[in-house]
This record gives sequence, C-alpha cells and structure tokens, in this order.
Amino acid sequence: FCKQYILSSIMFKKIISTIGTKFLSAILSFVIVILTTQFLGAEGRGEVSIFVLNIAIVMMVNNFVGGPALIYLVPRIDLLKLIVPSYIWALIVSSLVAYVLFLSGLAKGTDALHLFFIALIQSLGTFNLMALLGKEKIQQHNLVSLLQIVTLLVVLLVFLVKLNRPEVFSF
Repeated sequence: FCKQYILSSIMFKKIISTIGTKFLSAILSFVIVILTTQFLGAEGRGEVSIFVLNIAIVMMVNNFVGGPALIYLVPRIDLLKLIVPSYIWALIVSSLVAYVLFLSGLAKGTDALHLFFIALIQSLGTFNLMALLGKEKIQQHNLVSLLQIVTLLVVLLVFLVKLNRPEVFSF
C-alpha cells in the first residue's frame, strides 16, 4: 500500500506541475498577444498571426515523423536511431513546406526564409521535447516548454520596449 501511495503521489505532482506549466504558458501567450496588438496594431498582429499559421502548417507535416509518435518509440528504440531520420525529415519538411507556402503567396519573400529557419528550429525542438516525454522526464519537458515561451516574451519586450522597434520582424 505504501509503495502505491508514493507512486500515486509522484504522479499527482507531475500532473499538477504540467497543469501549472500549461496555465502559466497560456497566460504568457496572452500577454504576448496583448503586447503585439498594442505595439504592432491590428495589421501587424495579422501578419504575426499569418506567420504563426505558416509555422503551424509546417509543424503539422513535420509531426508525421518527428511528433507524438516518438513518445511511443523512444523507450523501445535507441534514441540515436531516431535522431537522424527525424532531423532529416525536419530539414526536408521545413524547406519544402516553406517553399510551397512561398509559391502559394502565404509567405512573402523574406518571410519564407525566416519561416524555414524558425520552423526547422521548432521541428528540432519538438523532437527533443517528445524524446523527453518518451523518457518520462516530465519536469524537464515542462521546464523547456515554459522557457520557450518566457524567452519569446523577454526577447519581444526587449525589441518592443527597450529597443523601441515596433515592427513585425521583432516578433
């Protein structure tokens, strides 16, 4: 009974930690939306939204190989055997989808290059986050997820407030 109580207590702490992380991330994301709306205006916020949509499109395609399926595979297959195909897939998907979005007109010329690099970084980061979950390192996963949104907020504040550069590129 004691062992089961300890295990359920540990699981409960992980659940509370994950919920807290998601809640704090949602609040920080809302702050980012407010900041971009206030500093960039409706048009700038619209451009940011389209750019984020383009990244989401790349990530949807990327997640066929480098996404949640890795949580299942990581404990069963050597991580090094998963890294190479996932990283290659991320590179291919990021470049091809960014190019298709450029051809379709959803990504402007300079935005397409930024889209490629940011989507590639996001894809590689997603692989690493899924690997953490697969290894059941939930605290580290939560910390990295929270650090990502905090970093975006801090950099955005620096560009918008400290450097006084209210432009979409700051995002």
